This record gives sequence, C-alpha cells and structure tokens, in this order.
Amino acid sequence: SGIGAAIALEYAKPGVILGLLGRNEERLNQISQRCSDKGAECVMLQIDISNTEALTKELEHFDDEHPIDLMQNLNYLFIAQVGVTRDNSDNVEWEDAWKRLIEVNYMGNICTVMTAYKRMKQRNFVMSSAVGFFGPPNMCWYNSTKSALNSFARDLRYIAEPYNIRVSLITPGIIASKMTANPEQPVPFAESSLASPNELAKVIKGQLESNIFCIAWPFFQVLLAWIESTFPPRVLLMVSWAFGKIFQTRANNLALT
Repeated sequence: SGIGAAIALEYAKPGVILGLLGRNEERLNQISQRCSDKGAECVMLQIDISNTEALTKELEHFDDEHPIDLMQNLNYLFIAQVGVTRDNSDNVEWEDAWKRLIEVNYMGNICTVMTAYKRMKQRNFVMSSAVGFFGPPNMCWYNSTKSALNSFARDLRYIAEPYNIRVSLITPGIIASKMTANPEQPVPFAESSLASPNELAKVIKGQLESNIFCIAWPFFQVLLAWIESTFPPRVLLMVSWAFGKIFQTRANNLALT
C-alpha cells in the first residue's frame, strides 16, 4: 500500500512482470488487480518480512522464474514495500517494539536487497526515509532503522560498483499513506503537508533511470531533515528536544478533540 503500491502502478504496463511482496493478502490482491488492469503480469508473494529464511527462499524462486532487471527494458521488476512505524504505544512493551521494527524495517530490507544483489547485475534500490537524517525523538526505533538503511545503501553502492550493480537510496518525505493517516501513529501530520505517492513514484522511476543515488522527494522536506542532521551535537540535541515536545503536544491535543 502507499508508496509501494504507487511504484508498482507506475511501472505496470504490458510486457512487464511485477513481483509484489507484502504481508497483507487483501492489499496484495487489490494492487495486483490494478496493475493487471494496466497490462502487467503480477506474481504475489505473501510473506512475513521478518522471516528472513522464508523471504530469501521466495525471492530466489521468483528470480529463478523471472530474473530481476530494473535497468534495461524493465521487463522484470520486484516491488517490496517493507516497514512499520509505531514504536511508542503504551500497550506495547519497548522490547517488543524495537525488535519488530528492526526485524521488518532493517533486517527485512537488508534480506530483500542482498538476495537480489547476489543475483542481479543491473540496479538495486533501498527504501528508507527522510527521518534517516533527522526525525522526532518519539519515533526513536523507526528513526534508527532508517538511519541504518541510509548508511547501508551508501556503502553498498561503493561495494557494488565494480560488479555493475547500481544502488540508489530512496528517502521520501511526508507521503500520504495508510501509515500517515493512522491516528494512533507517534507523529500526527497535517493533511496539507502530505505529498502524493503517485508523484513520488514518477520521481523514483525517472531518477532510477538516471542513476541518481539519493532520491529525495519532496525535496525541501528531505533537505530540511538533512540540514538538521549537520548541526553540532549540542544544537542537534536541543532541536530534537524541541521537536519531541512539539509533536508530543500536538498528539496529546488531537487525542483530546
């Protein structure tokens, strides 16, 4: 759903085989039908992303049947939108929260990318977030997984270059999705600040074809997060504290309305 669905629809056309990976069967069926209506052939892989052994097996089987290629004629494309965001619920123990976020947001992404990396000789990309540069402190587990993915993608691009594998890092800003629409999420967003996932998908497709490393959109949202990440540690701590207070106050006010 959200960004992953928009990317799949952007690439869907006759002659393209889409591999759609996700946990929710109903959502997979919905996006598969929409992509099929545009002429694409869809292969659905319903799996718990945190089960890395099963995930690797499914990815390798898909690649055996439909070699993954994101560079030349885009005949074979694999879409994996993996991620969870909630990490500060009073009903969830912190031990469970951080474990789930790391298993899905980090380990699930790493497993997906590295399985394709071992086989693919054209292009790969890592889906991260602007909060990988800087984010509200009350999303600490989510922020840390995205920050780790930023570092992973940067270093993997260097390692992969001699093998003609081109790696890109995608860092979306605030995008309209089920995640940002969830009233129970750690950070509430104003509807006017939400960018279109369909526009993001077009930007991703165009910049992947141009071999851009860091695909940041909306640009000024991501730029602001990056600038904040360059502050001296003491200044950054003060900014982080202020963000935490502002977002927590907004969340509490919304809960009372």
